[in-house]
Amino acid sequence: MTKKEPRNANVPRLRSHFANLAQALFVNALSQFLLTLVRQTVQFWAVQIFLSHSSRQKPLVREIKKSLPQHLNPWLDEEKLLFGDGLSTSIESAIKCDSDYVILFVDNYAARSEWVRKEIAWAFQAEKSYRRTILLPVVVEDGALDVFDNFEIHNRKHLTLKDYLESSVQSLSASISAELFALICRDIHRLRQPAAIGTFARIADAENLLLDQAKIIRKAIFPHRHTNPISNSKLLEIFSSYSQEEVAADEFEAILAVILQRNMIPGFVYDGSEAYLTEEHAKWKSDIQRDKKEKVARKAVELLKNSVKVFFDAGSTTEEIVRLLCRRIENRIITKITIATTSVNIADMISDCCVKMGFDDEFTAVQLFIPGGRIRPNTQAIVPIRPDAATQVPLLGEAIGGFDICFVGVNGVTVEGGFMTHLNAEANNKVDVLRISTSRIIVGDSSKVGLCLECKFADFGDDVLFITDANLQNEELKKITERYNAKVFLT
Repeated sequence: MTKKEPRNANVPRLRSHFANLAQALFVNALSQFLLTLVRQTVQFWAVQIFLSHSSRQKPLVREIKKSLPQHLNPWLDEEKLLFGDGLSTSIESAIKCDSDYVILFVDNYAARSEWVRKEIAWAFQAEKSYRRTILLPVVVEDGALDVFDNFEIHNRKHLTLKDYLESSVQSLSASISAELFALICRDIHRLRQPAAIGTFARIADAENLLLDQAKIIRKAIFPHRHTNPISNSKLLEIFSSYSQEEVAADEFEAILAVILQRNMIPGFVYDGSEAYLTEEHAKWKSDIQRDKKEKVARKAVELLKNSVKVFFDAGSTTEEIVRLLCRRIENRIITKITIATTSVNIADMISDCCVKMGFDDEFTAVQLFIPGGRIRPNTQAIVPIRPDAATQVPLLGEAIGGFDICFVGVNGVTVEGGFMTHLNAEANNKVDVLRISTSRIIVGDSSKVGLCLECKFADFGDDVLFITDANLQNEELKKITERYNAKVFLT
């Protein structure tokens, strides 16, 4: 007779089965947790890459992005920016705070893009903060690197895209990955063996910080002259909005004191309660509103043809025109031109262009003339030796047979006041050349529109054309275009 098993005989087997099942579930859950953690860790530690480019290169940049390995996390505006995000603040933060490297795709459009210029400036600021290379140029169009006027970019090793074939794009993506890996290895090595910061480096850091602060103050006071000074409190408010660190009122006073003592902003006047500029200075004015001056210059240079006799007034905007003119001479677009100028800087630029092209007395595309006189240190303009003497501009014009066209800079423009400058000998230069030239072009960026100065040298009722940038937020410019539309060309 078979002996019956007790009713609880299967309990140990069931317990073992459930234990094995629980263990399997635990292992599976742990595996999933570790896998998620690894993925999150890889994503967290992925190298952040900002892709700086002109809109024309968007298709290329998309293809490059697809070809980059997963551990590189590219920042592309069309993917990262959300509806309603502030463009400037979002992109600035992405470059200066969130990106490990900035890849700059260099073409002719990028060189003229205001946004790309901003991104380059932010990348350089990040390099100063982190003390390492961040901006990496990739040239995707022949000759585009020469269009950039930033020597620092010219001086850097860069990658090149020879054509837009798929194989070339894939090869460029591989080169970018390899170069980034080498940079990361070098940066890690430096982190392991950090160099001690010496006394000279500390002094250099303090100097760079002070220079950056001077640039902010210069930008804030630029629209203000003795007729419309800016208050100390307003100046501090603007300074604080640009500064990365909070600055107390007493610290701000100390900064102003050092800047004044060292004359870091020539023409800057501060009496303890108000500040203004007496006059723009050659030491810094070319950096102010550079993108707007370039827009004006691009339109102005189109008016220059072969065999023309042209006069250039001293000024940062006219210098931009000459910069573009020199490229046209070097590219043999302009093969014969006569140039006269009262600017030492412009004469130097033209002279360098002639040397670069190998011109001599027997063969030259350029005839260059300057008047005699005294050089003003703050503007590098040639003026009469004595304040009461007549300018030599009319004599110069007569000697070369008259000026077909002249480009005259302006320091202040209003509807009622017309075209104005500071009360000095340069005003007479402007009056004389406008009087003897056939075509009269006045050039200036929109930051000058609305400024009222001491000396008027021309009026909108005169036979002149005013070229400026289309700043739709400038109320005075709106009034001018409404009343004198035929006399104004907006770029």
